Parts: sequence; C-alpha cells; structure tokens
Amino acid sequence: MSLRHAWSRSAHLLGRRLLLKATTSPSTFAASTRQLSISPSLFEAAEPFKPTPEGEKKREDQQRRRNIAIGASLFIVWVSTHGLLLWRRRRENRTLNKDLPPIDIEEFVTRYLSTGKVNKIVYQPAFNVANVYLSHPDEPSKAKAMAMFSYLPDQIARPPDVRFDFDEGFDSLKLTLEAAMKAFFPEGNAPQFSVENDQFPSMREFGFIFLATLFTLAALMAGK
Repeated sequence: MSLRHAWSRSAHLLGRRLLLKATTSPSTFAASTRQLSISPSLFEAAEPFKPTPEGEKKREDQQRRRNIAIGASLFIVWVSTHGLLLWRRRRENRTLNKDLPPIDIEEFVTRYLSTGKVNKIVYQPAFNVANVYLSHPDEPSKAKAMAMFSYLPDQIARPPDVRFDFDEGFDSLKLTLEAAMKAFFPEGNAPQFSVENDQFPSMREFGFIFLATLFTLAALMAGK
C-alpha cells in the first residue's frame, strides 16, 4: 500500500469520526431541537374576523337592493291580481250585457218589485248595474239542490234573472227601493228581499289577492 493511499484512508476515517461526534454531541442536538421546535403561538386562538368598512357597506347595499326587489315583486303581484280579477269582472259584465241587457229601474219596479217576485238584488257600483234574483215557486228545492253541489254564493253559482241600470250609487238605490215598497205596500206587508253591495274587490277576491301575495313572499324568502 502506498503512502498516498494510506494517508487518504486515514483522512476518511478521521472525517467519519468527526461527523459522528458532531451529530451525537449534546450541544448540536439541543441546537437542532431548538431549530425544529414549534412555536406555541401557532396553536393560540385566532382573533375574530372584523369586516372592513368597505365590505360592510357592500353588504348593506346588497341587502337594500334585495329588499327593494322583494317589495317591487310583491307590489307587482298585488297589482297584477287586482287587474286580473277586474278584467274577469268586466268580461262577465260584457257577456251578461249581451245575454241579458239591463232594463231601466222604472220597468224593474213596475214588473218585478211591485209583484213581490224579488228575492235578492246585488248592486255592482263598478258598472252601475244591479243583478236581480227572483223568487220562484221551486226556489227552496233549487237552493237545497244547489247547496249539495256548490259552496259558491247564489250570485256566483247561477246567472241573474233580471238586470237594471242605476247610476246614483248604492245608498241612493236603497232609499229608492224603500220608497217604492212603501208606495206599493202601504199597509206594511211588503215581501222581504235582500240588497247587497258587490264592491271590488269582494272578500273572496281580496282573499285570493292576499294568498297570492303571501305565496310570492314565501317563495322569495325561501330563495334567500
């Protein structure tokens, strides 16, 4: 073995011993431990998120726009259902005008009111017309049969028998009818009949409008 080779081998062994000693030295191990130690502050609870003024303003703007959209949608539904029901009434009124043209009130009083044939008068101020339902001999049996198959009021379940025009309003109509009954029946034995003011919207129509609006509100809130 040459001197150069022996020297190289001795240097290699010396390097390995120094490396082993360095890696197992207490001071080196402690230093390595200090370098690898995890800071306890990493496990401390993080501070709660605080929104910035810009983010808070953006959320307020979004909420305001959403409230405006909900209000506009409810208003549209409210107006649309009113318009739909009014259009339905106008269509029914046009159909009745063709099938049963209104007579004047003088003819109605003479032909029907004076004979005691009137059972019910339903005045519609939107059209200045009154729908009249007469009393028939078989009226009780008709009413009983109709009640078995329909829960609708009489003026909805069947068409009127007579119609007459009156432009002076519901209160004036009641006074006119009372005066006519006193004239035809001075002794006070006048037949009884009912007089109703069918304003728009009626309670049934208002219930439909309210339910449609409430359903729209529920749908909008569910999609929040």
